[in-house]
Amino acid sequence: MKNKNFRNLLLIFFLVTGLWGCRTIALFDQYAYTQTTSLKVDALSLIDKSADSYTSHTKDCEVLISNLLKMREYEKHRANDLITFKMWDKMIDSTGHKGIVGSYISNWKTDDKEKPVFIQEAKKIVGQGFDFIAELESKKIKPDNVGVQSYMNK
Repeated sequence: MKNKNFRNLLLIFFLVTGLWGCRTIALFDQYAYTQTTSLKVDALSLIDKSADSYTSHTKDCEVLISNLLKMREYEKHRANDLITFKMWDKMIDSTGHKGIVGSYISNWKTDDKEKPVFIQEAKKIVGQGFDFIAELESKKIKPDNVGVQSYMNK
């Protein structure tokens, strides 16, 4: 009887382990979700300030870029989380000067001030990107979602 129970437990263990290893996306991570929503607020707030001279917000830009790069790096090292890493890479690349937010900040630096229409359009795109990352993290959408794929192909 003990031998049969042991075999059953062993079978269950290997079944669960096997299924666990087949995951294609990481499990929910509260830190990643919290950071994503926090960085969204920070990014949108900074974009609102881009009607001002870039030089008056240089430090704010550096802090945001640093925080985005930290989050990108965090996602890079999470198992089964390649799609989320790629989404962060779309927000900001490893140099901090490309990707949606990185490019916006680089353009702001070049232009010194941005026009209200450009600011509003950028906020929509940036906000949508963060929303996709947050929704993916909270498992409300899957990586093959049409919206996610459309965003990734922009």
